[in-house]
Amino acid sequence: MVRVAPKSPLASAGSKPTEAPEYSGPLVTPIDLRKLPLEGDLKALVFEEIIKKIFLLIDHYQIDTAIPAEQIFLNLACRLASDHVPGFRIFNSRKRGAKPKWTLDECRALVDIVNANKTRKGLKAAITAAMKQPAWRWNRKVPSIEARYREAVHTIQRFEFLSNCSREQAFAALKTWYGPVGKASTRKRTTETPR
Repeated sequence: MVRVAPKSPLASAGSKPTEAPEYSGPLVTPIDLRKLPLEGDLKALVFEEIIKKIFLLIDHYQIDTAIPAEQIFLNLACRLASDHVPGFRIFNSRKRGAKPKWTLDECRALVDIVNANKTRKGLKAAITAAMKQPAWRWNRKVPSIEARYREAVHTIQRFEFLSNCSREQAFAALKTWYGPVGKASTRKRTTETPR
């Protein structure tokens, strides 16, 4: 049986709702009454097939079977609902502005691979050497990667600073980085077009 990696109900947070997951093997094969034995109670035989498929679903969603049965079936119900009922999906999309393109993990991965290739020749040489590595996954040109590298270093530094300081220190730092809260831009807006 080919297994498709299950999605967590929270894995779709921040992304658009997707279609139902792909099932495989017995989970896509309907219960065929013609293949059931002729003797015995038909309802009981169908119920046995349904129970087998429920256990396959539990296995498909990788639900821990060591937890109490009520929790197993509650987890299964939640996973099925989030995959098949639109009202259970989590959708948190930003309405305006550019989407953030680099997560902290992406920033760290880029900085790590470039730093591993650093020599005394400079950042451009390190990026060029890093681009030749098999772990390289950013398809951009050197000047673009250089800008992303500098942004990534700043993002990591800010994250580490904010995670290691008090709320007051963090708020003061954010104020210096981004300006006071609720303060309008001091840039003069005009309707004139530049000549």
